[in-house]
Amino acid sequence: MTFLAPAAALIAAAITLPLLLGFYMLKLRRKPVVISSTLLWDAAIRDMEANVPLRWLKANWMLLLHLLLLALLVMALGRPALDAGRGRADTVIFMIDRSASMNTIDEGETQTRFEIARARALDTLADLRSGGFRGSAGVIAFGSRATVAARIDEDLNLAQRALETITPSEQPADLPAALSLAEALLTREVSEEEPIQTVLALLFSDGSMELPRGMSLAGAELSFERVGPEDRTAGVDNLGIVALSATRDYEDPAVLRVFARIHNARMQETSTSVTLRMRGEAAERRAVTVPAASVDENGDIVPGRRGLAFEIEDTEGGVLSLDLDRSDALGADNAAAVVVQPAGAPALLLVTPDGALPGPAREAAGIVNVMLGELLPRSLNRMGIGRYDTLISQGVMPEAEALIFFGVEPERPPQLPSLSLGAGLPLDGLRLAEATRQGGTILSWERRHPVLRDVTMDTLVLGTHRTFAETGDARVLARGPGGPLIAIREAGGRRHIGVSFPLEQSNWAWQVGFAIFIANALDHITLRAETDAGIAFTTAEPAGATATAEAVEIIARDAEGTAIARVSAEGRAGEMVSLGIFERVGVFALEGAAEPALAINLMNERESLAAPSDEITVSGVEVSSESGPGIQPREIWRWFVIAAAILLMVEWYLYARRMRV
Repeated sequence: MTFLAPAAALIAAAITLPLLLGFYMLKLRRKPVVISSTLLWDAAIRDMEANVPLRWLKANWMLLLHLLLLALLVMALGRPALDAGRGRADTVIFMIDRSASMNTIDEGETQTRFEIARARALDTLADLRSGGFRGSAGVIAFGSRATVAARIDEDLNLAQRALETITPSEQPADLPAALSLAEALLTREVSEEEPIQTVLALLFSDGSMELPRGMSLAGAELSFERVGPEDRTAGVDNLGIVALSATRDYEDPAVLRVFARIHNARMQETSTSVTLRMRGEAAERRAVTVPAASVDENGDIVPGRRGLAFEIEDTEGGVLSLDLDRSDALGADNAAAVVVQPAGAPALLLVTPDGALPGPAREAAGIVNVMLGELLPRSLNRMGIGRYDTLISQGVMPEAEALIFFGVEPERPPQLPSLSLGAGLPLDGLRLAEATRQGGTILSWERRHPVLRDVTMDTLVLGTHRTFAETGDARVLARGPGGPLIAIREAGGRRHIGVSFPLEQSNWAWQVGFAIFIANALDHITLRAETDAGIAFTTAEPAGATATAEAVEIIARDAEGTAIARVSAEGRAGEMVSLGIFERVGVFALEGAAEPALAINLMNERESLAAPSDEITVSGVEVSSESGPGIQPREIWRWFVIAAAILLMVEWYLYARRMRV
C-alpha cells in the first residue's frame, strides 16, 4: 500500500493530534459544592485526575478509540492506494520501448525518456521483490524489431540484468511486433497440466509511434506506463530532417538536385541554419525558418514543415549530407545523408550471335550499334555469345554496367542489368513461348511507364515472332494478339527488359520511337535519371551493398572504425548483399563493396515528432496511462472513511453506556 498524498496526511496529523490530546488534558473549571452522599466521589476523582494539565494520562479506552478514529481519517486524507494488478499477477512481462523518440530529453529533465523508463521498470521489479512476488518475469525490448532480452523465469535476477543492459536504438517503434512476441512467449509457457495463470504486461513507452488498428495481446492484461511530459500537446524542442533525396538532371547529369524536408515539433516558429556537404566539404549553407507546430481538432500535434531545394554541380559522387546547425531534444534526426552515384553514362557490352548475320538482321544490328554510340556511354564493347557464355561459366564477370543481347539468349541469368532484343532471357517471365506467330501489331502498351515514356507504338507492324510466356513476376509493358511482347522484371536487385520479337521482323528499328525506347530502357535498368541518384537506407529496413568481384566479405564500419556489420560475400560478385537492419543512424564506411559508404537515416515523422500518446487500443480495449511512475494504483481511501464511521458509532455507544447512571 502507498499514499498518493502523504503531505496532506502529515499536515492533518500535526494539527489534529495535539488538539485531541489537549482536549483530554484540559482542566475543567468546577465550583465546589457540598453534597449529601459519597456515591459520586469515585467518578469525580477520576474526572479531576484526567483533566489535570501536564500529567500523564491513565489508560483510557475512549482516548485509544479516538486516536484510532483520528488515524483512520488522517490516512484517508493521504489517499491510500494499492497497486492495480501487480500483486495478483503470476507472470509479469516488461516491454521496453527503445525506439528513437525514447532518446528525447524533455524540458526540465537531465535524463532521456529511455533512461527514465528503464529506471521505472527497475523500480517496479524491486517493488515486486519487496512485496513477496513468487511468480516469474520476462523482458522484451523493441524498436523496429522485438527481441527477448530475458526469457520468462522465476529468477528475477535475469530480468534485472536484462533491464540494466538494454540500450536505446534510433529505430522507429513496432508495438505490434512486441505484442506478437509476448503472445508467442506466453503460448510457449502454457501447459495443459498447469492451472491458468494471470499475466501482466507492463509497457514502458512514450507512445510516440504508429498505432495501427487491430493490435491484440491474448492471454495477458496490459498496463501502459507512459514516459514524457505531462502535457502531450506542449510540443518538443526538436527540428528534424524527415526527407532527403538527390536526383541528377535528365539533360545534364553533372547537375545534382537535392530536395529535403524539415519539420518542427515545437509550438513556436523556429529559425536555424542548414549546411549541405559533399564528401565532407560544405557546398552550401542557408538560413531557414520552420513554421510552428499546431494542435488539430483531435488534440494531436501537427508539425510545422519546410521544404528545401538545392542545386550543385558534381560528377564524382560520394556522400552527400545535410546538417541542422542546432542542438535540440533529439539528435538522431539532426543530420541525414545519401550516397550519390557518379555521373556519366554506363559501360555497355553488346552481345551478338557468333558468325555473320543475314542482311536484315545485320542492318538492324547496325542501327542498334549506332544508337548505343549516340548515347555516349563510358565504353561500348562487343562480344559474341559463345565467348560471353564461356567467360560466365569460368566465373569471369564482363567489365560492363549493362548488357545488351541482340538476337541471342545467354545460358545463365545475367548478373548485370540487361536488355534483350529479339530473344528471351533465362528468367521467369522473360522466357519465349514455344509457339511462333505470323504478323500482328501492338494492341496495348503502358504509356506512363518510364521505359515507354514518349514512345509511340501504334504504327509498329510485326512479321514472324514469338511472345513471352506469362510466368513469374515479370511486368508486361506491351502486348500483342498472342501475348506479351515487351516485359520487365527485377531479379537480385537488377532490372532486366526483354523484347520478344526480332527487330528485322518488324519496322520498329527504323522508327524514332525505337531510339527513345533504347535510351529510356538503359536509363531505367542502370538507375540513371529515373530514380534517385542518392542511395540511403533507414533504421527500419535492411541495408544492402553491391559485392565486388574479389570480395570475400562486406564490412560496415562506424566513424571509430568499429565493425557494425560483417556479411559473407564470397561468390556473390555484382549482387546486392543484405547487411541487415542498423540500429543507429550515420554514415558507415564499406569494405568489399562497390559503394564507398552506407548512409543510414531515421526519416520517420512520428519518431521526430516525439509526441507522447496517452492511450493505446489493444484487443479492442483502450489502455490509458498518466505520466506518473508505476502502475496506476487503486485508491482505497473510501474504506478508511467507512471504517472511521463504524468506529464513530462504536464510540457513541460506549460513551452513552458510560454516561448511564
